[in-house]
Amino acid sequence: MKVGDLVKIKRAGIGVPKDTLGLIIRCSPTSTLTADGTRLISLFEVQICDSHRIVRRIDRDLEVVNRGSESFCSN
Repeated sequence: MKVGDLVKIKRAGIGVPKDTLGLIIRCSPTSTLTADGTRLISLFEVQICDSHRIVRRIDRDLEVVNRGSESFCSN
């Protein structure tokens, strides 16, 4: 997943029902502590369609509906 991808939210949250569509606007790596040690995960900021609301989700909570353009901002 990358910035510009259209995604469906698979896990409901407060005010964000399951199967809500959104656009990934930012991705930032972060680390989490597990029983096996530290693991690197990606945290995605998703702008909900038909709203200015932005939510944060990890990759397991998102499903790509349509990939963003590969030629975005390239000349």
